Amino acid sequence: MTKKEMDLHQQNRFSIKINKILQDKKDNQQFLKLIVPKYMGVYVVNLKKDIFRDIIGPSYFLKLGKEQQIVFLQQ
Repeated sequence: MTKKEMDLHQQNRFSIKINKILQDKKDNQQFLKLIVPKYMGVYVVNLKKDIFRDIIGPSYFLKLGKEQQIVFLQQ
């Protein structure tokens, strides 16, 4: 394989990865658009680190979560 062919192959792989990322983002935005009107808040929980972040929600909940050190994992 020539240098030019290798570069084209690498660009193609990169393009595929970018397109997948963009499609995932679009899917996530569509999901949020559908569920947000039904709930007071939407949060993402990282169970490995036992932390969360708000996507949409009342500011007092995020503050309460940090102050009270809310735990999502059952031990």
